[in-house]
Amino acid sequence: METFFYKISNRNRNYWPGAHRSLTAGSGNDFYSIEAFSKFPDARRIDIRATARDVRQEIQVRRYYQRSRIPVTIIIDGSASMRYAGRISQINRFIYSAVMSIEKLKDKYKCFYCNEAISELAIHDIHMFNLDASVEKAAGTGKSAATLAQIHKRLPAKGSLVFLVSDYHLEEVFIARVLASFQNHWLVPIVAWNKQERQYPRFGIAKLQDAESGADRTIFFTPGKKELYENRWKTRKKRLNRLFSGAGVTGFFMEGEFEPGAMTQYFAEQ
Repeated sequence: METFFYKISNRNRNYWPGAHRSLTAGSGNDFYSIEAFSKFPDARRIDIRATARDVRQEIQVRRYYQRSRIPVTIIIDGSASMRYAGRISQINRFIYSAVMSIEKLKDKYKCFYCNEAISELAIHDIHMFNLDASVEKAAGTGKSAATLAQIHKRLPAKGSLVFLVSDYHLEEVFIARVLASFQNHWLVPIVAWNKQERQYPRFGIAKLQDAESGADRTIFFTPGKKELYENRWKTRKKRLNRLFSGAGVTGFFMEGEFEPGAMTQYFAEQ
């Protein structure tokens, strides 16, 4: 499984050395300022040109920003629809790649599963991790994802990178509320859709299952009916993009198997 590159757009305020741009002065290569040697006595950082220009004839040194760690949080919608159409396997692949990527950059991370209760998923060894088995042990019945609106309270006050994984088959008012709760963090909404749930026959009878209730519906499809159902997905995507835009974030649509290269491209465009 490939890893992907991720970043945050602004400098963070964390002190632990890591791979991300920060506002903490220290050993690094990102220029910060010129200061007097008497304040910051580091002979390795003496700037000859700045010293020659100084009217007080003081030795000057260059200061740099250090690179720091960031906390990363993976949050998974635990509502009933998230166990439909092969999503568990799809999300398991994302978690595996994400954890490998996080560990590569030596960042700290946590993973939460949110239905009526909040469960922290323990990932001791990502090579042995199985989301389906972890979900079976999670609290709650999986009938809703109500705690998505409270999970921000379990995060640091600010500065986390948050991957919010859901199919977003939720009420728009609730989605907007959840997105707003992460305003102090760098949020990546990951929309987990699967090709199985968007495949309709051109002509004939098909049985569709409601993802949330589990109820079956038998529908007779014609070319017109097929187009109608396909257009509903396109409309849903547009409405979600408007919600994301209103919250100042960009959604990542995982419409099939997770591709690490696509996630790297996503961050490159932010």
